[in-house]
Amino acid sequence: MLHLPKVETPPRNPQLVARLEKIKAKLANEEYRRITRNVNPQEINNHGSLADFGRQVRSVKAVIVTIFNFLVTVVAAFACAYMGSQYIFTETTA
Repeated sequence: MLHLPKVETPPRNPQLVARLEKIKAKLANEEYRRITRNVNPQEINNHGSLADFGRQVRSVKAVIVTIFNFLVTVVAAFACAYMGSQYIFTETTA
């Protein structure tokens, strides 16, 4: 069995400990500011104003119009292809 001597750690310098604590606190504050920089306390207390509701309605309206336009385009393309194929291949459909 191998016997290793116990490593004795020197006592920490109190000035160093205080300096490290100060740096840790500073970094924690900077991280907190970075995380909360987009938080607006006025918006948190304002639960759903009329302007927010109007903004949401406009957004939903834009999405619905986009979906409707897509569906109309798909139906029109299908109708055009179907009718065009009937006009082109009249002898095979008769």
